[in-house]
Amino acid sequence: AATAPLYIHAKAIIADNAQVFVGSENFSANSMNKNRELGIRTTNLAVLQTIGTTFERDWKQARPFVNN
Repeated sequence: AATAPLYIHAKAIIADNAQVFVGSENFSANSMNKNRELGIRTTNLAVLQTIGTTFERDWKQARPFVNN
């Protein structure tokens, strides 16, 4: 929403607490094959823990989006 305090296009996937993917792309054929998107996958424990902690904190503070 235009009044939202924060908008972010990034996506993050944590898999089995062993690796993390962070990127801008949507998970569609068009995004993956035709757009200039960026993503990275890492097993770096410090990165994994930081993203996991941030995700958990954001999730706890999240509120449902209501489109009026």
